[in-house]
Amino acid sequence: MRKIQTTLRRVGAGVLWQRNPVSGVRAPKTGHGLGACFVLLGLAITAAAQPADIRQGLVAYWPFESTDGATTLDATPFANHLNVVNLSAGNFTAGRFANAVTLNGSSTYLTNLHTPEDFPIKGLPIYRAGTYTIAMWVKGAAQTAKYLFSEGNTNTAGSTAGQTPIFILQTGQAAGNNSKFDVIMRNDGNTTLLNHMVSASVVFDNTWHHIAWVDDRGRARLYVDGNLDTANFNYTPAGTFTLNTTAIGTLVRGGVSTGAIFNGQIDDLALWERALTQTEVQQVMNNSLVAPVPELPPYLDRTPPANLTRMVGDRITLVARAVGNRPLNYQWSRGGQPIEGAIGPSLTLSNLAAADSGNYTISAQNIDGEATATTVLTVLPDPTPDLRQSLVSHWPFETMDDNGQGGILTPDLYSHNDMDMVNMDINNEVPGLVSGISYTFDGVNEHLYRRAGFPVFNNPGYSVSFWVNANGVGQSNRTVFAESSTNSPTPVFALGTHVTGTNTSLRVFVRGDANAVVLDRTSTRSVLDGVWHHVVWSETNGLGRLYIDGALDETDFSFTRTNLTLDQTALGALRRATVDSYFAGTLDEVAIWSRVLTLTEIQQLQSTGVPAPIGDIPPTITQSPASQSVLTSSKVTFTFTATGTSPLLSQWRKGGADLEGQTNATLFLNRVTLGDAGDYDVVVANSAGRATSQVATLTVAVRPPSPTELKIDFNNLGSESPADTEPGFTSFALPAFGPGPFRKVFGGAEVVVSGVNVRLESRLRTTPSNAVDFTEEKLLRDFIFSYDVTNSDGMDISVEFLEPNVPYTVTFWSFDSSSLGNNRVSDWSANGTLVEGGYTFIGSDPPVNNGRYRISFDATADADGTILIQGRRNSTAAGGINVFLNALQVTRHEMRVLGIEVPTPGALKLTFQVLNPAAPHRVVEKASLADPEWREVPDVTFLPPSGNIMSAVFSMPAASTRFYRIVEGP
Repeated sequence: MRKIQTTLRRVGAGVLWQRNPVSGVRAPKTGHGLGACFVLLGLAITAAAQPADIRQGLVAYWPFESTDGATTLDATPFANHLNVVNLSAGNFTAGRFANAVTLNGSSTYLTNLHTPEDFPIKGLPIYRAGTYTIAMWVKGAAQTAKYLFSEGNTNTAGSTAGQTPIFILQTGQAAGNNSKFDVIMRNDGNTTLLNHMVSASVVFDNTWHHIAWVDDRGRARLYVDGNLDTANFNYTPAGTFTLNTTAIGTLVRGGVSTGAIFNGQIDDLALWERALTQTEVQQVMNNSLVAPVPELPPYLDRTPPANLTRMVGDRITLVARAVGNRPLNYQWSRGGQPIEGAIGPSLTLSNLAAADSGNYTISAQNIDGEATATTVLTVLPDPTPDLRQSLVSHWPFETMDDNGQGGILTPDLYSHNDMDMVNMDINNEVPGLVSGISYTFDGVNEHLYRRAGFPVFNNPGYSVSFWVNANGVGQSNRTVFAESSTNSPTPVFALGTHVTGTNTSLRVFVRGDANAVVLDRTSTRSVLDGVWHHVVWSETNGLGRLYIDGALDETDFSFTRTNLTLDQTALGALRRATVDSYFAGTLDEVAIWSRVLTLTEIQQLQSTGVPAPIGDIPPTITQSPASQSVLTSSKVTFTFTATGTSPLLSQWRKGGADLEGQTNATLFLNRVTLGDAGDYDVVVANSAGRATSQVATLTVAVRPPSPTELKIDFNNLGSESPADTEPGFTSFALPAFGPGPFRKVFGGAEVVVSGVNVRLESRLRTTPSNAVDFTEEKLLRDFIFSYDVTNSDGMDISVEFLEPNVPYTVTFWSFDSSSLGNNRVSDWSANGTLVEGGYTFIGSDPPVNNGRYRISFDATADADGTILIQGRRNSTAAGGINVFLNALQVTRHEMRVLGIEVPTPGALKLTFQVLNPAAPHRVVEKASLADPEWREVPDVTFLPPSGNIMSAVFSMPAASTRFYRIVEGP
């Protein structure tokens, strides 16, 4: 270890030096910037500033300078030395920084075997840190499924974890992407969290590249040569990872993956138990690290925010995370006084009172020093309670009235947002706990739904209150209170039973428009246990609180808010295009507020109930219409939400002037022009007053001409790289998995892809073999697809803003080389007309020519310039997932001469393509292109058209040259 010894001498002289590329000569150490800061909802935690010493948090650093034949040394105090296998000093040769290790791709690798219990002392396995960085230099040619760095389990099958859990950084798993970086993660339960996600950047091209894998508990990033890779590596951590091996160049489990050994060089491999910033990654890439790494005092990688404000009754957990040499000790204090027993990285304070306000300090210590951070906690005392303030609706379930449509409603005493009763009547009335009457629901088809007003979820803050008496055991995924949409099955906010009905908890579920579930947790306390309980759910900016019988539940319900487009509120069921999730039980005293209730109000509400209204409630606009920027001919929709006594009367305005007839809750503008640009707002009025929304500005730009041809290659998630796109085509990669709609602009046209009843996903497969006449490899290796289950499931592709009423030729490709076992069978239509029924493929039948897995047909854009292509699961399909789309081409028909021939002596026959075969046509001529006019050819006979192909026969000219063209119209 000659260079490490040299470093010791230079550090001892008081100068820090770092390794330079190739030469191994060390250069003066550069300064550091500050890292970004963020707050993780649900826990009081924030990222700390970038440390002064980049080596803070290092648990292993292998410079790969040499070996003694048994090991190569770790330059950190953790002494995580690597055992070398079939390696000698001859394998440690010139690399990116002085020496590097060279692996032969068949028998050479390095290992560190440990136990899961080693982590608190040794820092390995690194994945267990949750937040970590792995950085290295690599050089190797493109190679398929070869491992750079891995963590695995040597336990034999049948043990607690078996050999299932793996974490591998590798070359591309498939031949089509074997020059890319690839990641796979799989937990003890055999759930794959990242399934061979590949980089957009090329890493393996037989030149040196620096890679840094940075994972902050699922917020994962890859830096290639110091630049952030565009691929999306984010994932949701889940399950346990029982890992006891770390290997370089292969994977070690019960055996060694000798078939996956990397062939190439690796240099300067370092592991941190913290997330490096991009600045730090670039610093390591450019300057390497000073070795050996000294013992360092603790560094607080995570600290609570400097200031926190909470409400009375809240629960808060202050979280810190220190890195540094072991052992690490923690101590929390308040106002300078140690808190007894608070010696861990987190401090939970429950049932907060105003007296809990103060300064809280975390101290982390090791033998080399101390690090501290202080948080100022302010607990706001509850104001004087006023349950009438911002109370939107109260359904006491005391009376039933005629709804004027032959049905029954139960009134809202505050805003008259009454609820219609479905399959319910006086027989549903039972004695209530806090009032005379409550309603029972049968769990089969009985429910209530709101007739007027707006969903409460999209308010900046809101509360939902009710009394419930039910047995949740045996009721799987049933809904007590829910908001949803009749236009999409995806967005849902629901309070209900456990998803499998196995216990008496209350489940809170939130899923956004993009089909991402952002909250799915159950109460710690029993709610649905066959006795009455009072429930209040409140939320603002993702800080959710669930109160059971006046006390805050122990479950953390914090989440990250997302868009939910909702139009329904229901009790006892989930209302979408269809109604389901029927709940069996009894409800009483349901109320909603457009603000968060305080603990004092919640306890008052439990003991005394909802106060009677004093009078009509004036309107309050809780969500104003949003500004938009569009192109001409677009459709624009403005919406708002408001509270107040119904009926709420709305009047839309432009520039302060009323828009005639625009008095609905939604303003639709169809095929906008430049003249539609301007400022829009809405005035909402009722018997108690009026309110005006904030102004929404509509900006309109001129739409470019519609292209005569669109050629779109549907690529894998987030991969817009030209390397993945067929030449001549433009990429369209889904920005996320979900039902969509996903829209992309192509010049003057727009393409919208939507899942129908299901979500859409994408994949990148191995490149199909270039066999016989097949050359379109890039088109067929990636695609989007639907998770279809029933025959009505599939996807819609809307091609918009084409030329209205003009015919086009549409071509699409549909294939997946990995769809094996069952045939994939789908039906395809365009603008409501079936164009391909029972389209079938199977991945084991590779393409032999470019026409094998493509479908072409003619379709005419409608009056709005739209062609709607619909793919659906065919009724003969043996399983799910049948609708695939690799690429799409839309080409406008043109009027053009296709051929000229002499059918008989003295006659000419022109064959030409037209736009409208039913329209009259003429043939015109001129003897010279310099002639100013075209002259009509007399006595032309038009033959019956074949599609959009026509022929015309007429007499051959007597002499000289003639130029001909076809004209549509009389």
